[in-house]
Amino acid sequence: MAEPQLLVVDDDKAILELMVRRLERRGLHPDSAPDGPTAAEMLQAKPYDLILTDIYMPGGMNGLDILRKAKEKDPHTQVIVVTAAAALDNAIEALNEGAFSYLIKPFDHLSVIDNSVSRALDYRRLILDNLRMAEIQRRRGDLLEAEVTDRIQLMRRRQQDTAEMLARLPVGIIVADAEGRLLLTNAVAEGWMKRRTTGGREPVQDYLSRLVPPTYSTNTDIALDDVMLRMTAQPLPPLQGKMRTLIVVQEREPAPATGQGVSSLVSRLKPAIDWLADRPLGRDEGNVVRGLQTQILAMERLQAAEDGPLALPPPAPSAPARADTPVVARAPEPEASAASPGPTPTGTPIVFTPQGLERREEPVPPPVSDRGREPAGAPPVRATPTRTGFLKKGLARKAGAKSGGGGSGKP
Repeated sequence: MAEPQLLVVDDDKAILELMVRRLERRGLHPDSAPDGPTAAEMLQAKPYDLILTDIYMPGGMNGLDILRKAKEKDPHTQVIVVTAAAALDNAIEALNEGAFSYLIKPFDHLSVIDNSVSRALDYRRLILDNLRMAEIQRRRGDLLEAEVTDRIQLMRRRQQDTAEMLARLPVGIIVADAEGRLLLTNAVAEGWMKRRTTGGREPVQDYLSRLVPPTYSTNTDIALDDVMLRMTAQPLPPLQGKMRTLIVVQEREPAPATGQGVSSLVSRLKPAIDWLADRPLGRDEGNVVRGLQTQILAMERLQAAEDGPLALPPPAPSAPARADTPVVARAPEPEASAASPGPTPTGTPIVFTPQGLERREEPVPPPVSDRGREPAGAPPVRATPTRTGFLKKGLARKAGAKSGGGGSGKP
């Protein structure tokens, strides 16, 4: 803390020096002036915390004039007036002008100077501390006010953004409390709430009036003449201890046909399986992926049987063969007609490769005859004799000998 600045003014040189020495013994370094005009010049040149001044002084300026000039420059400058016992009226006038206290000379004891100076300096210090705290509080208040203003503006912008986003949503949004009061809606939801059936009912309003705050997400379908609405209700976090429910209102789409659903599923799965087939996989994983490709091809054929012939993709440009053995899926054989009887040769095989589907020509096996399933034109194959055959022939010869009366036994 800075050292306090003091000024001692008195036309009596002995009293002036006495007060200066007393203050110096307290560790202070006061300035001194022998008359009023000199003190006035010193006041203009330097600010003071405390002034000790005599009331009656020559030179046309007394202690009351110095008091007024000090208060004009700094209202918190403390002034102690020194007067004789016979001039108490002037001391009282000085107190009314803002003096801190007064001393009567001659001094009964020099300690009165110490006490008056200590109390005056403490009083000024308290005033300055209060002023600083008041300034700090004012600045904090200004900062707090600015922060509150900024937060209010930010909240308003967010509310505006939320309202604009809700207005642009293609579905209806409703937020209701536990009593069924609407806290938030958008334009789509308001439109559905105003819709009535041919019988005059308002299905959405009826749903909201019967709504019980759910503990988990629930779906409810509402018929609105030719439109079926799906009401999805789910709980929101409580606000100030009150339950809230979010209801999403949207028109329910009709379920797609079975064929369309399968076709859509195949069209979504096929790129993913083809992508997996191009990855470096192990033997087991590769077999699984190729099996999935076979299943997808079968599903495409089933769908093509309903829509028309299967359009196979063009062959991809040649690329280095993979280490894995390709899986061959043969195209279905054409049905036999009356004009072309007999078995039909197998179709051209379709091979799964990393680049897609390819056709590979394989030699057609020769036709097989009906008798014995051997190739046509081949010599007949004799059966090899067996032990059972020899036993049967021997038994037949013995039976013939007994019936012929001791013949040679030859057949």
